[in-house]
Amino acid sequence: VLWSDGAPGAYGSIPARGAGRGNGGLIETSGHALSTGGIRIDAAGGKQGGKSGTWLLDPLNIIVRDGGATAPANADMFDKMPGDEDAVVDPGALRDTNANIVLQARNDLTFVNNLDTEHSVRAEAGNDLIVDASISAGGDIDLRAGNRLTLGERGELRSPNYIDLKAERMDLFGRIRSLDGVAPIVSLTTFNNSTPINVRGTEGPGALTLKPSQLADFEAFGINIGSSAHTGPISIDNSLSIAGHLSIDTGGTININAPVVLGDADSRFTATLHPYLGGGAIQIDGAGSITAGKKIALSGGSVRVLGNLTSNGIASDAGSSGIDLQEGANLIAAGEVTLR
Repeated sequence: VLWSDGAPGAYGSIPARGAGRGNGGLIETSGHALSTGGIRIDAAGGKQGGKSGTWLLDPLNIIVRDGGATAPANADMFDKMPGDEDAVVDPGALRDTNANIVLQARNDLTFVNNLDTEHSVRAEAGNDLIVDASISAGGDIDLRAGNRLTLGERGELRSPNYIDLKAERMDLFGRIRSLDGVAPIVSLTTFNNSTPINVRGTEGPGALTLKPSQLADFEAFGINIGSSAHTGPISIDNSLSIAGHLSIDTGGTININAPVVLGDADSRFTATLHPYLGGGAIQIDGAGSITAGKKIALSGGSVRVLGNLTSNGIASDAGSSGIDLQEGANLIAAGEVTLR
């Protein structure tokens, strides 16, 4: 750990390699502003199957952008600009490390130029996180913002694993794509667990808004909305059509107020309230419906269906409040329907 309250400088080689089957270690360079010249980071895992370690970078503001004509291996990776407190990180230098990358900006974090790494990338901003470039990772991509996360029109996220996005507000204008022919699982949730999540075309106050047209553009194996830790309500208020799986998780309520269509033959729709058979209610409104190729699974303290459910198989588990199938509700399944 290299840390100070002011402007620490690190200008040499920092190894934390694993041996044999051992994993690489944690390297932290932390301070209000950071400056290094010719630093070398090596946190590779052991040659007999050890996992890569992690490099943690922790200044006030971070800008990831090219360092100019100087080769990344010889450049100042963090260049404190006169009169400001930004750490300017060269993506080429990050790429050349043998470690997972963790960028933690206590205020804002911005990707201006492309970052390509074989490892995982985790970027956290206490305020805003802006991606206006490509982030391509052989491992996971984990982006978190205490306020707003923006994937700009030039922004792109590529991974064959998990892409996790966590913020109070999101603008997802860019692309989320597969890597090496493998599509990611994309998770979207709030920074504060109690913040509501709405899937709708226009942003409303006091909630994370996910726009259906942007979700439909994801090249994803599946999309997860919410999490087991989320406690706020989640609603789908405008029509949503995607190819892959859709999973919704919260300890609050789930309301389907518009048609949801999952196009793939093997697609699954899952709505789960936490704790098991607890939480509030899952409701499919009269204007709402769910169509999935393989299965629809609903699990919560209460399940109320007013609209249509269409799939090969349908399963609903309810707690003490039971299952309420209202007049006009249709459960259309080629296979098994299970109501418990």
